[in-house]
Amino acid sequence: MRFFGTSHRAAAQTSEGDLIGQGETPEEAGSDLLSLFFASHEHHIEFQPIVDLKTMSAQWWECLFRPGMGSQTITDVVEAALAAKREVDLDMFAVAVTLARIAEVAPGGDPGPASRYSTNVLPASLLAPQFEASALAER
Repeated sequence: MRFFGTSHRAAAQTSEGDLIGQGETPEEAGSDLLSLFFASHEHHIEFQPIVDLKTMSAQWWECLFRPGMGSQTITDVVEAALAAKREVDLDMFAVAVTLARIAEVAPGGDPGPASRYSTNVLPASLLAPQFEASALAER
């Protein structure tokens, strides 16, 4: 179910049946959905290989963040973050989960300098200090 549909409903229903956003502004509804999203421990990362067609070997891995909130999709969560003006919070959370998962699956918990991973972020995050190269290198 989309968080904001073409009918401009401000209500979305979670898998538990709770109404999110009923009688709230889009910003409040988005913030409520994000609070549920951040509290959920059901998120997962899918590793999409980026393959060199000549050698058929993976050159790097695109890390695709997937929410674990019943019928809520990543699009629903992104729309909620945009409505709540919390895009950077969403991306910081997704990057933290992604980095933790990389550490779990990398040999010895260290992806090493030869391993390459990428992930998607929203445009606002590209301008945020938390996403500067030095800040990301520390993570």
